[in-house]
Amino acid sequence: VLFPDGSLDLVERIYRGNPLSDFCHRATAAAVAAAVAGRLATGHLGPIRVLEVGAGTGGTARAVLDALRPFAERVEYLYTDVSRRFLDHARGGFAAGYPFVRYALYDAEQPAEAAGFAPGTFDVVVAANVLHATRRLADTLGGVKRLLAGGGVLVVNEVTAARDFATLTFGLTDGWWR
Repeated sequence: VLFPDGSLDLVERIYRGNPLSDFCHRATAAAVAAAVAGRLATGHLGPIRVLEVGAGTGGTARAVLDALRPFAERVEYLYTDVSRRFLDHARGGFAAGYPFVRYALYDAEQPAEAAGFAPGTFDVVVAANVLHATRRLADTLGGVKRLLAGGGVLVVNEVTAARDFATLTFGLTDGWWR
């Protein structure tokens, strides 16, 4: 129902093109850009490593990547999700315009090492409307925190009120009820 003939079009329109989600994307992008600028202002050597957890259809990533264009030479952005389909979709939409993006499978409920991520290696972690879809929020947050380098920043964008439309729509997915 949500992905007719394997298409992401219906779901993608929920996360992009409506005033509320677009506002949240812009706010998240501004926070990530500020965190990157802050790291650079402290004389951070090497690339600023940004990890997006559960990037899905890329609604938030699109805004964040646009905000990171001025830092493109200094940023490595890792776009992750539990679904290879979402990664393939993102690669098709972002690869040409954002050469600083890489793509990887990652389940935030599993130890980061299982995905090949070493603790303390990311300067910024972005999580947009994904943390609520885990079995134990405290465990998931603990795992995400372990990924942050010293002084790193976690940027979270989560819906905080139940909305009938979202529950009716995403209630069809297993993760919604976690």
